[in-house]
Order: sequence, then C-alpha cells, then structure tokens
Amino acid sequence: DTGDLVDLHFFQDFLSSTGEEEGFGRWGHGIIEGNRWNAWSAAHADVTLRNLWPLQLDASVAGHLVLNFPWEFFHIPDEWATRMASSVIDEIWTPTSFVKDGLVASGVPDSKIVVVPHGVDAAEVCP
Repeated sequence: DTGDLVDLHFFQDFLSSTGEEEGFGRWGHGIIEGNRWNAWSAAHADVTLRNLWPLQLDASVAGHLVLNFPWEFFHIPDEWATRMASSVIDEIWTPTSFVKDGLVASGVPDSKIVVVPHGVDAAEVCP
C-alpha cells in the first residue's frame, strides 16, 4: 500500500520574467536547465509548499498552494491579506499562534491558517 507515501521535489514554481541568465554569470546555463526541470515538476505537483522571501502570492503552476509564513510582526499589509484570503492560497502554515492571531486580525480567515511549530524542543535546547 503506497497511500501514505509522498513524492517530494524541491523546485522553484515560478520563472523570472527578467530572464534566468541575467546576473548569474557562468552559472546561467545551469539555472535555465534547472528551470526546465522546475517547470515540469511544478506542472505535476499536487501541492506546492512555498517557503521563500520576498513573498510570492501568485497562484502555483498546478495543485494546491501552501504558504509557509514566519512573520515577526502582528499585522500584515492589506494587499497581502487580500491575496492570502483569496482562493489562490489554500493554506498558510505559521510557526506561532502570535503570527496566526495577527493574520486573522489582518483579515485572513482562521480556517486557512495552521500553526506548525518549529521542530525544536525548547526544553532540550534551554533546560
């Protein structure tokens, strides 16, 4: 039974509109080849977990979009809240209830936000 298995790939699910080679010097060709693979992977993904800065709030190429959103402030800009509340983003993961409360106060539906704490046991690190 393979019902619980996940095929995990890391890729950039959006392509630069300025041209991949720009600014990469001798590594430019590798970036273009990588983006060809990225384009194929993104088109076949069931779920995209986006974890990058600056924020990319555009729709994923295919499948559901989950945004990992560690944020150190309470409120977010209105434009972000509008995009996060839209159907473009299916779920938002954040490491603390403080960030979740700030997102909800900014207008993001509570039902879209899941608190996923960082993978550190504070009692082990700072006993």
